[in-house]
Amino acid sequence: MKVELQEQVRKLEKDIRLKSAEAARISEENEIIRAEDGRLRETMNFRERNLGGWFGGDRNKVARVRELEMKSAELDSQASNLGQEAEKCENDLKVFIDAYLRNCDASYQSLVQPYDRAVEMKKAIAVFLEKIDIALSEIGDAQGMETIDLLSSNKGIAALSYMENSEASDAIDEVRAAVKIFQEAVIAYKDSSGGFQSSKIETEIGDGIDLVFDFALEGFDFMSIFTLSALGDAEDELSDVREKVNKFDEIFSDYFAKMEEAVTSYIRNVRVSCA
Repeated sequence: MKVELQEQVRKLEKDIRLKSAEAARISEENEIIRAEDGRLRETMNFRERNLGGWFGGDRNKVARVRELEMKSAELDSQASNLGQEAEKCENDLKVFIDAYLRNCDASYQSLVQPYDRAVEMKKAIAVFLEKIDIALSEIGDAQGMETIDLLSSNKGIAALSYMENSEASDAIDEVRAAVKIFQEAVIAYKDSSGGFQSSKIETEIGDGIDLVFDFALEGFDFMSIFTLSALGDAEDELSDVREKVNKFDEIFSDYFAKMEEAVTSYIRNVRVSCA
């Protein structure tokens, strides 16, 4: 293992230990203060609890409780800050090892490249599903307004219906844009998946590519005065696509979790070997 990697890992490990130990020490000190505070509060009477000790209460006791309360809050803040600093060191350590291995370790490179593509695909799936849900919501609104418009001769209702249809059309355009990103992510992962490919997920990836080619929603006239049928067809097709993408995501998530664990395990083993 390179000396540079070992030295940096050991330095960060030491920082983590020191900050964590100090946070633990402060937390223990705070527990003692909270215990004293609790005991004093149990002995406080009505005047001490509600009137600051005036008119027959022990004002020194009240002052001590306030002092303990302020000290406890201060220690809480110190322990929290140290915990955050230790967490940052922990993250910096992982980032450093990851960056080092990406440049110097061929085995890690072969592992992390498909993982990176998988991360992008998870993001693309999330965006795709979000856009579908938004489009379905907009279609629902447009259908409702279109129904009202059919039963009304009010020009204001007609204008609102036009606007709802326009928003539904725009939402579907955003779904079409998300399709392209999803398709590119699927193909990129398939090309880099290496040992994590399997017949089952390969089939699902093939289905994923097929579904984005099948999904078009072309030809719907959203500006027509009679759009209920078109909106209904769009809703059915979007719902079908969402079901397929959800199934795809469910299966892919299992493989993603395995890839993530493999990357984490590799970094963890390198970290241990440097200690």
